[in-house]
Amino acid sequence: MLRYPANCPILDTKFVLPSQFGAIMPQTLIALGALVLVMLFSMSQQRSSIQHSQNMVSAELEVMANASAKEMMQLIGSKPFDARIADGTIAVQASDDATDLLTAPAQFGYNNSFDDCEDIDDFNRMAPDTLYFDVNGDVGFEFIVDVEVNYVNSEGEVSSTPTWIKEVTLTVNGLTPDSGLNYLKQPIVLKRQFSPQWN
Repeated sequence: MLRYPANCPILDTKFVLPSQFGAIMPQTLIALGALVLVMLFSMSQQRSSIQHSQNMVSAELEVMANASAKEMMQLIGSKPFDARIADGTIAVQASDDATDLLTAPAQFGYNNSFDDCEDIDDFNRMAPDTLYFDVNGDVGFEFIVDVEVNYVNSEGEVSSTPTWIKEVTLTVNGLTPDSGLNYLKQPIVLKRQFSPQWN
């Protein structure tokens, strides 16, 4: 039998019995589960907030792109319908037979810049141009514009021969300056038909 000196303190050490683990473990697991749920909810809220902000920015960019496309369409529409009308070869109110004198589709466009375009079909398949949308004088966005011009018949179908209607299709894309990534979710496409006989 062990004997301790009178002045030697005896430590009162308490041990956790195995039977007591059953009460501790469920509480710890519940707390851990609650913490995980809070973290998941917080991350979900943050993702939702970021997605909402991205959607708002995307919508604003689409408005800018549409405004740029409409401005470009107005510029194209201000040009003469055809070079043969501009130089007086064909009268605006000529008969349908006179359409043979209009510029053939194979001779449309392919100019280097908007400054080189003198009538509507000159814009066809020209080198893509950049439109700058000014936001506040210091900040703006650049949009890339492609133009396609076709003759169409009275039902709006593309015609391989000249008619009195030309359809202009503008496709607008947005490119970031450095990465080259498109900041529009999808291209903005704007179509409009022009005819000198509608004026």
